[in-house]
Amino acid sequence: CDVVAVCQQTWATLHNQMQLQNVSLQLDSSLESALVKMGEEDCLRVLMNVAANALKFSPSASTIRCLIEEQKGNIQVTIKDEGHGIPQAHLSRVTERFYRVDNVRGRENEEGHGLGLAIVKEILERDGGSLHLENRDSGGLSVIAAILKADAEQGS
Repeated sequence: CDVVAVCQQTWATLHNQMQLQNVSLQLDSSLESALVKMGEEDCLRVLMNVAANALKFSPSASTIRCLIEEQKGNIQVTIKDEGHGIPQAHLSRVTERFYRVDNVRGRENEEGHGLGLAIVKEILERDGGSLHLENRDSGGLSVIAAILKADAEQGS
């Protein structure tokens, strides 16, 4: 599928909620399209989960940055929010099924089952990609999804 098109679709879906929360988007890609070895439904699930998390934990009047670039045979989608980040002690565990970090990132009353990032990681790894999370020095979280680039001759 074309990850650039799926990314644009993801942000278009979240546009109204972003306006309600007064959160803006900075989408940066030098690629007009980027074909990856992942089905469109899975690609949408991965990007929507990461983007919705970024929006959920973004304070009002902040900016979510989304960068799409080619890196070492992968298409890398990096989504950065300006929220509280994740305490370092929990960072390596948030991709485990049912693992939740309560009372941080402003989520005292938020619902969730601790499955989203676990599913994202499983989809990415199943298709030869990877997921990396890191706290930003300036605050917030960077989520880096590497998706295996499709071979040019395959075109899928």
